Amino acid sequence: MKRKLLIFTILCYGISAFCQNQSIDKLKQENGKLTKENQVLKNLNDSINKKLSKLQQDTLFLRKELELCSLYGSLKPIELNCSNSNFKFTFISCKGYRSEQKIELTLMVEHKIVNQMITLAPTGYYSEIQMYDSQGNEYNPKGIFIGGKEEERRGNIPTNIPIKIVISFNNILPGNDLIKLLNINFSSSTLDYSNTQKGVLEIKNVKVNWD
Repeated sequence: MKRKLLIFTILCYGISAFCQNQSIDKLKQENGKLTKENQVLKNLNDSINKKLSKLQQDTLFLRKELELCSLYGSLKPIELNCSNSNFKFTFISCKGYRSEQKIELTLMVEHKIVNQMITLAPTGYYSEIQMYDSQGNEYNPKGIFIGGKEEERRGNIPTNIPIKIVISFNNILPGNDLIKLLNINFSSSTLDYSNTQKGVLEIKNVKVNWD
């Protein structure tokens, strides 16, 4: 009788331990699942917060733009003025890239004189090029590209052949939609660097087209 009771007790203990182990395994599985779901929710929350932050920045700039409408009225046409009459500049586009917080201004330049070279920011300091937004903030360029060459401030310009110029600016927040003024100091010379002349290009009222 005692032997049967002992066997019965052992069986009950074994069944109980087995059930407990199964419950523990199930709880571990459920806990792992909840941990993964929590991480997904955290990532989603972080993404929403980033989008909300960008939306708040856009809203802030839009409010300021609306306030300035009463001061500046309707958007004026783009103005280009160059102090050197031998060069002709043409505005092409001004594109903004939201994810990079960057804008790129594209121009075309041509001249009437033979064997000419143009240099933007001739002293080598990008502070010679100043851009002002509608809030009065000043920016200096991050990169200058002439004739499709990367980071090149100087380029040859064949007579009466338009050459592309791209000037990029960083740390421009989306919603900043208007360039009120862009001053570009440049110099021109013959290919042997003689007969150097200086000039200033002034551009006003440029609309930024954000992607």
